Amino acid sequence: MSATSDIDVAVICSPKSAAETEAAMERVAEAVRGRFGNRLNVTIGTSSLKQLRRPGRKGSRLWNQIADESIPLLDQGVQT
Repeated sequence: MSATSDIDVAVICSPKSAAETEAAMERVAEAVRGRFGNRLNVTIGTSSLKQLRRPGRKGSRLWNQIADESIPLLDQGVQT
């Protein structure tokens, strides 16, 4: 990875905590940029991964790609 590489992170949270999660991830993105010089791109989902991947749902292709190609950073009983 170079200093010009982007880092993509997907986060799933409850709808009630979406605003708080977004604010927290903005702080993480600032810290990553400051420490490593890389841009952190954050995608936030507010349903279960199973629902986010449902065919016909807006963004399902992205969530399918995330589920198929990602490396879990933290798994706290994620419902797929």
